[in-house]
Amino acid sequence: MQEIEALRAMADPDRAAREAGRHKSGRETLGLTPAQMAEQVAAWRLRPLEARLALSAALWQADLHETRMIAPRLLAQARVAADQPVWQMLTGWLPDLDGAALADAVATALQKRVAADPARLDEAETWLEATNPWIRRVALASALPFAKMPHPKDADQAARLRAHDWAARLAADPHGAVQQAVAVWLRTLAPRDPDAVAAFIATHGPQMKPHALAEARRAIEARGTPDGQER
Repeated sequence: MQEIEALRAMADPDRAAREAGRHKSGRETLGLTPAQMAEQVAAWRLRPLEARLALSAALWQADLHETRMIAPRLLAQARVAADQPVWQMLTGWLPDLDGAALADAVATALQKRVAADPARLDEAETWLEATNPWIRRVALASALPFAKMPHPKDADQAARLRAHDWAARLAADPHGAVQQAVAVWLRTLAPRDPDAVAAFIATHGPQMKPHALAEARRAIEARGTPDGQER
């Protein structure tokens, strides 16, 4: 496939060797820089949705680190008419997740689809019980748009409270990747609802791993000065 050959033509063996050790997935790595991948994403995202779906499927199937990082990014856009095929493709990749970078790339694309149709939280909630910890991480990460809203409407607030309950369910999760997802949720929510985050820490903090708890506490501490004024 010419797109994959174009990526291979940019390979940097020295950088690939260094990156492979960091990813620890055993997957072949070409050693492309983030800027090189971003350039390809920008060009290929100009294609019609049907063509991008076909290309994303081929890139994922190629099973290189870079092709799998690019595949979900081609599908990460806020407005997609008739987006169910995008949702199905992204969720079909969940069993393949095996590292933070890949999980977060897929989660970012899923966030767009959940924001477009919050009813998809019903399916995302089932991922909380997955044996694969990277899927549990993605479950909570997929709901992050609701933590970012400064003035959520009633439906958005309900979605936020639902995901906040997911964070509570995952607070005692033994896997570090899931703990990080909980910390990211709390860190993201803290600027919009610091009281909810403080209450979460008081109730569930003892269950969390120290590094995740420390990150959540820093988010609260960063909210203001001792006199209560926001920095």
